[in-house]
Amino acid sequence: MTAADRQNVGQNVGQTPKQYPPEPDFGHDAEGKSVASWTSVSIITLGSLIMCIAVLMGSTPIFVAGAVVIVLGIAAAKVLTSMGYGAGGARSGGH
Repeated sequence: MTAADRQNVGQNVGQTPKQYPPEPDFGHDAEGKSVASWTSVSIITLGSLIMCIAVLMGSTPIFVAGAVVIVLGIAAAKVLTSMGYGAGGARSGGH
């Protein structure tokens, strides 16, 4: 098998390749570049770590505390975004 044959393996030789439309731009240029996102992701990660440790320890109260920390992380994101620290917000530093 020659190199040219290897390139055509699995292709319909003689047919034109399919043309796909370009992917749409969803405007995610500022994704993850704000105080709100970094703060919330940090808090949620901490809550997840607490929950993982609780599973290893077999402790339901500590697991629930980790879940509460996650809910607080989500609330922190909403509060910081409403204060203008979200992506594109007034206090986000131009992101």
